[in-house]
Amino acid sequence: MGGRQVDVVAQEPATSPVLVRTRRVVPVLAVVVALVLVPGVLVEHVRVHHLADAPVEARFVAEQASRLLYVDREANLWAWLSSLLLALLAGALAASAAARRGAGLRWRPTAVLAATALLLSADEGAMLHETLNEVGVRLTDALGPFNAWLVPGAVLVLVAGLVLLRVARGIDPWLRRRLLLAGALFLAGALGAELLGAAFALSSDAPNPWETGTYHVLVAVEEGLEAAGALVALRAALATLVIRTGPDGLCVIPGTPGAART
Repeated sequence: MGGRQVDVVAQEPATSPVLVRTRRVVPVLAVVVALVLVPGVLVEHVRVHHLADAPVEARFVAEQASRLLYVDREANLWAWLSSLLLALLAGALAASAAARRGAGLRWRPTAVLAATALLLSADEGAMLHETLNEVGVRLTDALGPFNAWLVPGAVLVLVAGLVLLRVARGIDPWLRRRLLLAGALFLAGALGAELLGAAFALSSDAPNPWETGTYHVLVAVEEGLEAAGALVALRAALATLVIRTGPDGLCVIPGTPGAART
């Protein structure tokens, strides 16, 4: 009995897109922040107050650890981490703006916020705000030579804040509320806690107020609030993205903020 031969071609099953859960990176970053912030402050406090009679080797190790970790030093691991958090925020907001543009949605306000985060990242890495000290010293000597930048800085923050509030009217209300919270946390550290630290240093009777335990706590609060603001903003920005990987590569589309999917 003759039959027709049928060639059967095996087909590979289609690969389903895999959802990239981006917001999981934020708790990891928060742990990293804590593991640098807290030990750095503790090492500096121990170095200053408890190692005067210690062996030279112990003092050397403490000095190098403080140089690497202490949040009130420049060009160290903490400075890099602070700049990195803001750079990641800029990248997330830029990706959100690009996805919205590709979907035909309003994207320019998000792009402006991304540029602002990038500028803040550059400031953390290159200490741009320190150049305002010269301006501040010419205006007043009330804050000393190290914190004089707060006077012109506060004016710049006020002007930039008013502009950004207007820009933020063009973004999703869910995202706007969280970015406002993040901005409040960041400014509470960058201006509020820094001003408290300057006031304490100028009014303290200690020979070197910058080496007291009180100042160490104030600077930890300052930097911790800034990092918390960056993390809150980063988590909110990532929530506006849906990122999937599949056979055709990476796919990034606008997401619904607040939906439990990233």
